[in-house]
Amino acid sequence: MNCDGNRGFDLVLTANSPGEVAGWLRPVLAELERRGLSQRWRISVFLPPCPFAAGTEAEVVRQLPGVSMVAGPRAYLGYMLGGRKPPGFTPGRRGLVLFLGGDLLHAWLLSRRLGYPALAYTEGRAWRPRSFRRWLVPYAWAREKAIQRGAPPSSLRVVGNLMLDALHPRLDPAARQALFPAPGSGPKVLFLPGSRPAEMRHLAPFFLRVADLLSRWVAGARFALSVSPFARLEQLQQALTHPLSGLEATTGKLRPCPEAARLGSGNPEGAWGPASGSLSAQPAPSLWEIETAAGTRLLAAQGLQYDLMLQADLAITLPGTNTLELSALGCPMVVVLPLQRPEEIPLEGPAGLLRRIPWLGPAVVRRGVQKMSRRLRFAAWPNRLAQEEVVPELRGEVTADRVAQAACDLWRDLEDPAAREALSRRLRSLAGKPGAAGRVVDELWQLARDQEEADSR
Repeated sequence: MNCDGNRGFDLVLTANSPGEVAGWLRPVLAELERRGLSQRWRISVFLPPCPFAAGTEAEVVRQLPGVSMVAGPRAYLGYMLGGRKPPGFTPGRRGLVLFLGGDLLHAWLLSRRLGYPALAYTEGRAWRPRSFRRWLVPYAWAREKAIQRGAPPSSLRVVGNLMLDALHPRLDPAARQALFPAPGSGPKVLFLPGSRPAEMRHLAPFFLRVADLLSRWVAGARFALSVSPFARLEQLQQALTHPLSGLEATTGKLRPCPEAARLGSGNPEGAWGPASGSLSAQPAPSLWEIETAAGTRLLAAQGLQYDLMLQADLAITLPGTNTLELSALGCPMVVVLPLQRPEEIPLEGPAGLLRRIPWLGPAVVRRGVQKMSRRLRFAAWPNRLAQEEVVPELRGEVTADRVAQAACDLWRDLEDPAAREALSRRLRSLAGKPGAAGRVVDELWQLARDQEEADSR
């Protein structure tokens, strides 16, 4: 079989946005590497246009193991619209296309152009359901959702949540103790301001304001801010010095972290990654200290998000992948979705293009987001999975006082060790168990074998 020896078998993956690259693509690539298939197959990753992208996905994916070729949005469009193959892309006669995020349309188009069968990993979405050989879903409810959208039951496999296979802390428990500023008797609070540049500029200064309030209201509270692997140093610096309007904000100064040497991160001023300022997949951890205008100190760390989640007593975060990761690691959270500037929230499809129309576009998008928010019962993953509010969600005209008060209320509950353990156990059980990447690769392997048997007849 070609896929066993001479790299004559092609696996083409589609993904985009930070959550999909980190939470879906990365664990599948790691499992392919673990089984030796990345040495046997040519692995190509296409990153089609996506309104949720951070813009640094291609740089990150190029650092992941086993990838032969990465095509960003422009190269993908050149291939689809003009037939120009991306440099280094030499597809053979046999292969598979696996959808790991973005729009299903792009995986379908690649499948048709290449003549390869297609599989899709989704949360129940199904578009042109009979055009995909397999539909892989994380939970039983997602299977039912896909069936309602026309996916043949025989094509569906419940494989588990890929995000759970991406959770790999990098420090030992003793080293994690140094992640938060000087010891105190209060809670260790972790802020997660998102992956995209606009999220960083809105949320990081807003969360600094929340930290200022908590430092006054809760004795001994300590703070850390997790910087996304998809963010750039200049984006954080800009957020701290020139926050965007729309939310309460405070400025802050970024400087070298005193604890960086103890954690082995090297020179904190030069450890941010390659010279371009973008982040590789597994750079040395980078740490800084932020001091707000009011004097509150926070650790700012990149590359240690899972260690911070394990060490924190509670987190304050946007909805998204982070909420499932926190749930899987048993970290209580307050989930915040400010809608003061709803027109800036990225949307898929035609709605995402409307915002470009002067005056009318932003107004239509604003109204659409507000209507969608009213229909959405829960935004946080643990609440969606439980279909009840397991952790507090704040949506709409969110103020720093409101977020700080919710964090204080949650901390009062968590001061009881039994209550803290009960909530952590509930969060972990809702997220489920790892192992989805292995089941996805099992499906790939079986379909690759099917192609070999069909060719040998």
